[in-house]
Amino acid sequence: MHKTANSRGLNWRLDWIVILNSLLMLVYHATGAEVIGLAGNAFSGVVVIALGFIVVGSVPVLTRYGWLLGLLGVGLVGTLTLNRGHVDPVDLLKYVSLFAFYFAALTSKQLARCSRYSAAALVLLPLILWPVGSRVWGGGALGGTSFSYFQTYNAAVLYFTAVLFYLYPLFGRIVLPMQLAIAIVFGKIGAILASAAAFTAWNLKINRTSIALLVAGSIVAAVAVMLGLLDRVFTVVGPFASDLYYVGPERISRMSYAEIVRMAGTTDISGYFRIKHWMEIWQEYTSGGFAQILFGFGPGQSKVITLQRLVPHNDYLRILAEFGLVNFICFLSLIFIALKRLPNSYLRSLFTVYAVYSLSENIIDNFTSVALLFGAAGLFGRKGVPQARVVEQVRSPADLEVLHELRPGADQAG
Repeated sequence: MHKTANSRGLNWRLDWIVILNSLLMLVYHATGAEVIGLAGNAFSGVVVIALGFIVVGSVPVLTRYGWLLGLLGVGLVGTLTLNRGHVDPVDLLKYVSLFAFYFAALTSKQLARCSRYSAAALVLLPLILWPVGSRVWGGGALGGTSFSYFQTYNAAVLYFTAVLFYLYPLFGRIVLPMQLAIAIVFGKIGAILASAAAFTAWNLKINRTSIALLVAGSIVAAVAVMLGLLDRVFTVVGPFASDLYYVGPERISRMSYAEIVRMAGTTDISGYFRIKHWMEIWQEYTSGGFAQILFGFGPGQSKVITLQRLVPHNDYLRILAEFGLVNFICFLSLIFIALKRLPNSYLRSLFTVYAVYSLSENIIDNFTSVALLFGAAGLFGRKGVPQARVVEQVRSPADLEVLHELRPGADQAG
């Protein structure tokens, strides 16, 4: 077995990292204390740097994925050099954390299955202050800024999707209808469509399991229709898709919002807003020079180069515009590697929800969710849990099946 930096003494736990980060966020939410906000950012930075040292010290990772890490290094050096003075360190940290969590987890010896106490904490901690909603603080550096653990329902759907992904060893295949139910309850069209697309892509085989999951999903959808939870899907998606086909994205991008409201017949025009914003960012990116196309405008700069002064609600376009084509290739490669190494269609389905949902949301901004997704993907990608814990974790035939999928003996990156 290869000796790695992780095996030499730097032990870490994915669940503990996320729980501690959540605690810091909750205290920050409740108090507005700037020192807590700084502590949270510092903690995240230290974690990513420490995991980065694990990755670069891992012989198995460097042997198999050194080409990707080398290309990532070229992309980051090029981006930082070209855009010096125009770099948001927090956004840079968020991007690097994807690779750090995944590859560090790929060589970790921690359990792929967390304890029930950690599972409860991951679910309950964000809910403690959620009923309070957003907090607006006056004065100081916060200066009227509104923030909360779940600033939007999209962030909530993403977080609980990541939690279900991480808790697959506890719940098994039932995580798929659970995730669909969460997306429907929150009424997020993008999450619902991403869930449907992911399930279809990975579970088309006709067998008892896929039929059972299809029936469960149909029941969830039927109940949602009866409760009116899917009304927005029918009233918004259909007209938007029709306008996108017949009018075209380029013409929509040139229309004023008043014209769009008249055309759509509704003020619910989030889809049209995204099209306008994406087209503006795309035009800025493609009109840049060759170096700009390769290395982008710099981390955090997508909200500076557009009239809306917002990030683009599309992680792929955001990485392309901010980090450039080289880093965009690295990001796509990481997604492909993570999907390929996952041991079954249920895990691939949930990870695909993230990959599809990233087309219409700023998922990379959610540090805890991304840490869970990519960290757990790395743990599951090892296809193993330590044998010593297998017997005491078995509670049912379903457990045996899960543990067989996450079988021991693959704690190396190769």
